Amino acid sequence: MRVWLELEAYGSRHGVDPLLFAGLYAARMPVLLATFGWLATRIRRRASVIGVVILAATLWIIPYAYVLLFGHDLPWWFYVVLTVIVVLTGRQFVGRIVALRGEG
Repeated sequence: MRVWLELEAYGSRHGVDPLLFAGLYAARMPVLLATFGWLATRIRRRASVIGVVILAATLWIIPYAYVLLFGHDLPWWFYVVLTVIVVLTGRQFVGRIVALRGEG
């Protein structure tokens, strides 16, 4: 009962459907946990982790992206994480383009 009240309060506070938010939150968890396992493996092997970090951060913010698109009053940290994702993705993309141009 308390969980439902918390969900209703969150939905009311942010102007979104609490069940859809909870569904998005729960649906991303198995993939997010698997991504953390993948990240740990890449760290142990001393392989590049930037793509896995971008994926994990993107999965982390999925339910909050719903609030961004259809609600209001997101927490401040959402904008920080979103900015980091955009910057890291942009840097990785530019690095790959530069590498491809160097090969050709």
